[in-house]
Amino acid sequence: MKKSIITDALEWLGKIIPDHILVKRDAIHLAVEPMVAQQELLPGQIYYVDDKKVGIVDPFLENAVSIGQKFLLVLFPGEVSVLRHDWEHPLLPKNKEDTEILDQKEISILWMKRFAIENGYYEEDMDDYTHIIEKICEFLDGEIDCIVNGEWDITDTFWYHFEIITGRKIKDDDRIYNFPCTC
Repeated sequence: MKKSIITDALEWLGKIIPDHILVKRDAIHLAVEPMVAQQELLPGQIYYVDDKKVGIVDPFLENAVSIGQKFLLVLFPGEVSVLRHDWEHPLLPKNKEDTEILDQKEISILWMKRFAIENGYYEEDMDDYTHIIEKICEFLDGEIDCIVNGEWDITDTFWYHFEIITGRKIKDDDRIYNFPCTC
């Protein structure tokens, strides 16, 4: 069979190219949407909106995306209706003004949930980040002498999110960066 049909590379991305189709070296545009992970995600993992496949987690990431981290969702080729660096997809809002943006408190809550998981302070049946917040407030207020469940190394990033969640400003001198359990 003669190779006479020349097509655009984007038309064949994600598909096996039949022998009779000639696709030349090309560059392509793919639509991307910045997202905040609501669960741990792997590079290249298929991403769903309303139980429909819309794209994949940035396949060029070297590590998993943790809860609360921002990443790029790469939409499947041919799914967007307009592509001019400003694009539309039937399952996503048409422009940034229509996009439901997480406010800073929601982002901080996601970060704190990730902190709870990474520090082994996670159980399915409880809201772990609020328990951590409560224990630290009790510790700072002198109500308890230690925080149960081990030792946490606290960073300035932790305090940043703690302040946003609680609305409580912690002076630099009052910040503690290691909460040992002395029970």
